Amino acid sequence: MQGIAGRIQISEIVQTRTKLSEFLTKLKKAETETTKRAERLWDTKIRTEADIEPILVEVESLIGAFENLPLDLDDLQLMRRAVRLYQKDYTRLSDDNLSWREFESLTEEIRKEWIATLGEEEPPWLPGDIVENFVQEISKRRKQASAAWIVSIEAQVDAIPSMVAEDANRVYSRVIRPSPLVTEAHLKRAAIISRKVEARLEALSVDWLLEKFKELPPKAKKDFLQRAQQLGDSRG
Repeated sequence: MQGIAGRIQISEIVQTRTKLSEFLTKLKKAETETTKRAERLWDTKIRTEADIEPILVEVESLIGAFENLPLDLDDLQLMRRAVRLYQKDYTRLSDDNLSWREFESLTEEIRKEWIATLGEEEPPWLPGDIVENFVQEISKRRKQASAAWIVSIEAQVDAIPSMVAEDANRVYSRVIRPSPLVTEAHLKRAAIISRKVEARLEALSVDWLLEKFKELPPKAKKDFLQRAQQLGDSRG
């Protein structure tokens, strides 16, 4: 068309050539930008859950653009597989019902699963680095929750000697049923408080017994009263 336009100045040909030239320029620019986006993925970091979703969205977007480029498409599909795997296992590690021992055991299990799944393939975010990032971030949050729990318990220590049975029993119930997130160090501090509350409850033994009775379901209350009556009759 350029050759024809050079010999014959037809306005329609000139206009069409201009439009095609502009289109090709835009296409080249879009291609360059898409390639840069793909290259930037190799510089991204995954440290926390917040980093995962934007990367996954970008990978999914680029897969369609590279569908006719097998080598690039293979890289992007590997990235997608890795990111989805990391996202799923971050959720598993974030379960607040895991004890610290279970958390550590699951971490090792996930390490092995990632090695088996990804093999010798190397996505931009290496499994060993990612699991360490996840463990650090989630452990920090778990420790903060543990610290908040023990602080709230210890804030009531000074009031224990004057607590009524209901309040003492409430504190005791919290101390003996700690969250799985509570660390070993904080459990030791809680054990000291537990002994103090037990001493207070022993001093209020009758009142404490009544508080425990209130917690029983109706059938258990009935059984308790019958046994108490039998005990009283036998001693009488």
